[in-house]
Amino acid sequence: MEDRIKDAIFYNHSKVSRLLSMEELHYHNHYELYYLLSGMRTYFIESRIVQVQPGDIVLIPSGVLHRTTYASSGGHERLLINFKDDGSYKEALSCFSRSLISIPQINRRQVEDLFLNIEREYTNGGQFSQNLIKCYLYELLVTLCRIGEQMEEAPAGSEQVRIIKEAAEYMNSHWDRDLTLQHMAGRAAMSAGYFSKLFKRVTGCNFIEYLTHIRIMNACRLLSETALPITEIAAKAGFNDSNYFSTVFKRIKGITPVKFRRSSQS
Repeated sequence: MEDRIKDAIFYNHSKVSRLLSMEELHYHNHYELYYLLSGMRTYFIESRIVQVQPGDIVLIPSGVLHRTTYASSGGHERLLINFKDDGSYKEALSCFSRSLISIPQINRRQVEDLFLNIEREYTNGGQFSQNLIKCYLYELLVTLCRIGEQMEEAPAGSEQVRIIKEAAEYMNSHWDRDLTLQHMAGRAAMSAGYFSKLFKRVTGCNFIEYLTHIRIMNACRLLSETALPITEIAAKAGFNDSNYFSTVFKRIKGITPVKFRRSSQS
């Protein structure tokens, strides 16, 4: 998926009255803060399943596969910040070691005021607005770090969520092996049909879709960081046909592997 922000920071305040899901898994080369004001959402972040309630902030680092979907009927309202790391935030980015931070009631006014300060400067613009936005964002990140340090680890969730989480972690670690639905279902001691339905229900995407995105994401890394031939990268990513690999790669990334390598190494 192409990067959605052209400037250093993108801000969006959205209120949706209907059920809404992201169409597909994606990742990008910027950081994301997602603050839920109302409604219920489910986030699938790489191999983690996160239930999001009002007052929760979801933190997504650069390059991490994710998708959000509804967790209850009705709409939702959220604040969103995407930003690129230009070296200004340094240690404050440590808050992204957590996928979710639940803001205590006593801190919500402070956190929401920082979001709204950013929204005001982002919307109105003017002299010094970009500098002020960066200052407010830095303060927000530091505040999240401090709140995160006081948090206890969240409970593991239901047994079904635990099983799918472990499956997703295994797929992330063994993406270059011959992974099949039958193999993963066997590891979970389930039938392939039941495992497939459970995976879809918990993550919001099907098994093949998730595996394909993991493999394309790792293929991007190999294209950027190594000189391996594209045919070899395709084989490592589970594609016997390099032409089909290129077709799938372009469908997901919007660019061919050759052009991606050229642009990432230029």
